[in-house]
Amino acid sequence: MPVVYVFLGPVLFSILYRIRKMKFDNYFFEKHPELAAKSAIQYGVMKGSVSNSLDLYSNRKDLFKQYDKQLNELLTSTFQMGRFSIYSFLMLIIVSAIVIVLRTS
Repeated sequence: MPVVYVFLGPVLFSILYRIRKMKFDNYFFEKHPELAAKSAIQYGVMKGSVSNSLDLYSNRKDLFKQYDKQLNELLTSTFQMGRFSIYSFLMLIIVSAIVIVLRTS
């Protein structure tokens, strides 16, 4: 089972991150349009309809000042899934490097 987790973890957590991000964006753009306009993507086909994750991370203090409990929970869970997807990707790289080293020995 750990081997399956190592290979499917990045895919699973990336999908879960994307689902959480879409829920957050829907709520954020509906309830706080003035704040969402500041952190929306400013380029490409999704211009103005999707929030920029890096901008959200750097401005999270402004978001927590809104005192909207559901927004805070969605933001926290979105960042948590993002961290899990990064950690699982790093774990895949580490395990792959260990397997390569052990096979060449």
